[in-house]
Amino acid sequence: MAPKRKSDANDGPAAKVSKKAAAGVPAWDWKAQHPSWSATPPAGPHGKACVEKYCLLAPYDPSITEAQWEAYATERARLDEINTTNSEDSYVRYNLTCSDLSANNNLAGSTLSSCSSDLAREVMGAAMDLGEKTALSRTLRGSLYMLAISGTDDGDGSPRSVDAKLRLYGPHGLGNSVDFEYSFHHRTRMDSVEHRVYLSAFVRDISLCGVGKATDCWTTDSSGKNGREKRRDGAIAIVSCWIDSRDKHSMSGTTLAKLQDIEAVLLGRSGVMSMRKLFNTLLAAGSVRQWDEDADEDINGVQAKYKPLQAGETDGRKEVKADEAKVEDGVPEMESEGEFEAHECVPQNLLALARGE
Repeated sequence: MAPKRKSDANDGPAAKVSKKAAAGVPAWDWKAQHPSWSATPPAGPHGKACVEKYCLLAPYDPSITEAQWEAYATERARLDEINTTNSEDSYVRYNLTCSDLSANNNLAGSTLSSCSSDLAREVMGAAMDLGEKTALSRTLRGSLYMLAISGTDDGDGSPRSVDAKLRLYGPHGLGNSVDFEYSFHHRTRMDSVEHRVYLSAFVRDISLCGVGKATDCWTTDSSGKNGREKRRDGAIAIVSCWIDSRDKHSMSGTTLAKLQDIEAVLLGRSGVMSMRKLFNTLLAAGSVRQWDEDADEDINGVQAKYKPLQAGETDGRKEVKADEAKVEDGVPEMESEGEFEAHECVPQNLLALARGE
């Protein structure tokens, strides 16, 4: 892995970024909206360790117990292991069943890094206080994890199917997170086309940490017929696209209110991003269009239903440029025999800017 870049006078922890407002947008006055929250990090050993290791930002929820912070820490530590290259059960080595996806063991790690980069860029393009969104983007960049990835292909360079499950932890000391499941399938038969694109999400609070396996994705449960998996009650269908037996292409999204339930995890509150900006942000977190899959028509069709970006919003490319020049992609180099050079936790590497490194 390339040597870490030394910090300069303009670098620093996310919490120390300038608070100067961008385009006259005020910083979030969370104290007025949530008087029970605190600017003081938890004092217990588990809560304090979580704040330090994962660069969690204020506000903090004092009602979260030490036992809950311990469960949160255990869960994220397990996902750190799974998202570490060369670890015994790393998703990079063992969970890829699609020959196209697993042809290069570096692909899954690079895809996670790419998703995280796109997520940070979208947040930097929001119409928010500059200091606040910079801190958020830097913490969120290292808060996305792969839970599982599988798929198949037809040998033509693009996947026939992809099923990717990811988890994004909220950047504040509130203990919440969002699970994403992205499902893509496209297969051309003699007299028909099988095609579907789904992106679902489920908002979790800290009480779910320690329930089941750390890698369990909460978008589905086994309540379907004969114990089959089905979308869990409360899960949000962000994208639902398919071609039916009559060759009719259906494309639908969801409501702003449901998307804002996820926005509240990402930003601490809702009503900040336009529906188009929020939709784009969730596509990044869900790994949509990261696997060379043929989903552009579907995603563009749903996106077109939403109004353009609101005043003050951008794609974030200009705003995130300085950070992109500093941060490494979090993925170590590959050796000639297909192994990684070192054990590297991709999300922890991507938190370097938030740590002020």
